Amino acid sequence: MEPAQTSTSQRLVRRIGQAIAILALLYLGKELYQQWGGIQSWRPTAQQVIAVAAAALCYGVAQVLLAQNWVTILQALSDATLPRGPVFLSHTRSQIAKYLPGNVLHVVGRHLYVKKLGVPHGVVARAAVLELASLPTAAVLAVGVAVPFAGGIAGQLPLPPSLLTLLVLLMMLVGSMLLRWRLPALTGPASLVIGVGTGFNIAPVFDTPQGHLVPPSESGHVTLSTRSGEHDRLSDFVGQKHGFPSVEDVLSGRGIENVYRFWGQEAGDPTSMSAQDIMTACADGDPRARKTVQSCVEILGNVAGNLALIQLPYNGIFLVGGVARALSA
Repeated sequence: MEPAQTSTSQRLVRRIGQAIAILALLYLGKELYQQWGGIQSWRPTAQQVIAVAAAALCYGVAQVLLAQNWVTILQALSDATLPRGPVFLSHTRSQIAKYLPGNVLHVVGRHLYVKKLGVPHGVVARAAVLELASLPTAAVLAVGVAVPFAGGIAGQLPLPPSLLTLLVLLMMLVGSMLLRWRLPALTGPASLVIGVGTGFNIAPVFDTPQGHLVPPSESGHVTLSTRSGEHDRLSDFVGQKHGFPSVEDVLSGRGIENVYRFWGQEAGDPTSMSAQDIMTACADGDPRARKTVQSCVEILGNVAGNLALIQLPYNGIFLVGGVARALSA
C-alpha cells in the first residue's frame, strides 16, 4: 500500500504545482489585458530598450543568486548531502507562483518541491525563515557597499568610504563562512588513538557521513596526574626543567630516560641511559630498568583512563608509536 500512497501524493503535488502555474499565468494575462492600451501606445527609444534589457539581465542574475542562497542555506541545515541541481531548480521553478496575489505561494511550492527530495519539513521550514531573513540583510549590505560611492552622501559618513566598504565586505565573508560551517552529525561511537613515541598525543576519531573527523590536540603538554607518593616525587623531578610536569615528560622516548634518571636519583646512582638501552636492560632483568618500565606502564594506564572518561571512546582505545610497542613487549 505504501508505494501506491506515495504515488498518489506525488500526483497530488504535481497537480497542485500545475494549478499554481496556471493561476499565475492567468493573473499575468489579466494584468496584461488591463494595461494593453498603454502597452500598444508605448514607442520605446533605443535607450529604453537598453534599459529594459539591462533590467532583465539584472533580474536574471538576481534570480540565480537567490537560488544559490537557497541552496546554501538548505545544505547548511541538512545532515545529508543534497543534490545541487534539483534544489536549485526548486527555487527557480517555484518563482512563477510569486505572481499570484499574496506573494507566498512560491514558498509553498518550493517546500513541496524540496520535500520530494527527502528533506524533513522542519529543515525546509527553518531554511525558508532564514532565507526570508537574509533578503533584507543582503539589501542592507548592498546599500552599505554602494553608499561610499554615492557622491555627497559619502562625505557625511562617520568612516572613510573605503574602510566602510571593507567592513561590509568582511561582514559578507564572515556571514557566508558561518552559514557554510556546521558540526557534522556523528554516525557511530568514537575511537581514541594514543600515540606514545618521540612525543605523546592523542587522536579522537569520530565517524561522520562526510568521513572521519579528527579534531586537533596537544594532550602531551597537559599537566601530569599522579596517584602515589613515588609518582608524586617523580612528577616533581620531571617538572624541574619546564616549571611543571607534563605527560610527555614521562610518556615518550625522552620520558623513559627521565624516569630512569629519577630512579637513579632515588638510589643514589647518577648514571643515565638511552631509551633503547633501558628497554634492552629491562628485557635482561635489570631492576632499575624494570622499575622504570613499570612506572611508565602504570602512568600510561592512569592517563589513558582519564582520557577515556573525557572522550568516551566506545569504539576502542588504540595504542600506537614506538614506545607503546616497546612497553607492550
